[in-house]
Amino acid sequence: MKAWLAISSISIFSIVQLCAQEPANYTVRYKPLVILDQPNGKVLARVPKNASVLISDYNLQCDCFKAKYLDFEGILLSKLWLEDLFSKTVKKGKSSYSMNDSIRRLLTEYRLANDKDDEAAFTVEKENALPDGNLTRILDLINKWGYTDGKRIADGKIWLGMSIDMTLESWGIPYRVNRNHGDWGVREQWIYSEAYLYFENGILCEIFRLNSQ
Repeated sequence: MKAWLAISSISIFSIVQLCAQEPANYTVRYKPLVILDQPNGKVLARVPKNASVLISDYNLQCDCFKAKYLDFEGILLSKLWLEDLFSKTVKKGKSSYSMNDSIRRLLTEYRLANDKDDEAAFTVEKENALPDGNLTRILDLINKWGYTDGKRIADGKIWLGMSIDMTLESWGIPYRVNRNHGDWGVREQWIYSEAYLYFENGILCEIFRLNSQ
């Protein structure tokens, strides 16, 4: 009986060890990352460029991660980390940031917590969205447009305020474009099977959804 309990204890301990997720060791790419003691709290430390910080456990309530740098333990706002992760300041010719599994896990954790239906965005038919497996294309869009907009484009969404280039990335080339010129500038109507899109001077200003039935 004692032997069985001992074996069971070892097995349970092993399972806990397997389930526990190690923090991601992230190297700052662009500018110092600030570690706070709490949301809107005092600054505990600033992690300089090329220094490493341990990041783990996303918290949706504060939109932050746990972070540890040297002897300082606090929180790192997700916005600051994502801006650094997908910074556009990488020099030309230099290879893009190579994500390891722990960084990908943190991103997945963040996406699952925040990936809710956005009423301001209109989702096209599923076949137009990029599959989750097309990670290279998704990361290219995020590097180009930032995390929020890049993720929306990868999901095949459109929203008011998009540029022409962003719309082409999300929905592709329309069936037809009707263009009018006036003193106010250029107004375009883009015709898709799902909707008519209206642009004024290169900015999406109106979405007319067609009946899907």
